[in-house]
Amino acid sequence: MEGLIDYVQQHQGQFWVLAGFVMLAIEAFVLGMGTGILLFVGLGAIATGLLMQTGLIPETWTSGISGVGIASAIITGILWKPFKRIQGSQENPRKEVSNDMVGLRILLTRNLSHTQPVEHQYSGISWKLQIDPEANIDSIPSGTEVEVTATSVGVMRVRPCS
Repeated sequence: MEGLIDYVQQHQGQFWVLAGFVMLAIEAFVLGMGTGILLFVGLGAIATGLLMQTGLIPETWTSGISGVGIASAIITGILWKPFKRIQGSQENPRKEVSNDMVGLRILLTRNLSHTQPVEHQYSGISWKLQIDPEANIDSIPSGTEVEVTATSVGVMRVRPCS
């Protein structure tokens, strides 16, 4: 163990670069880029390690910790606005939710009306068929092919196929 400590002590530039890449990996793969904290600190650690390896700052723990803090603050200041702009440009406009069942065609085995829904088995689930209010009809006779227009929990809204 003492040999490892001596090795890290003598190669702090490499240590900080490795530590930075580990932080970036944790941010990306474990946290899903959700916090950003390890992103900025990881980039600061990489920058500090590279500065140590080029000899611009001494390879001491005080310089390393201070360098990571200062570099992280500078990188955060530089990247904050561009990241906020990118985040703001990804606004999700409200859109109609669709699913694979919309457009599904079903042959009615019983009469369907607003007062008498029909149960239908699909994909191992018992669905209640209801007439789509936009169809402007009161009932659909047995034997009619209908098309699913919308779904909600346990309910398929249908209208006769054209």
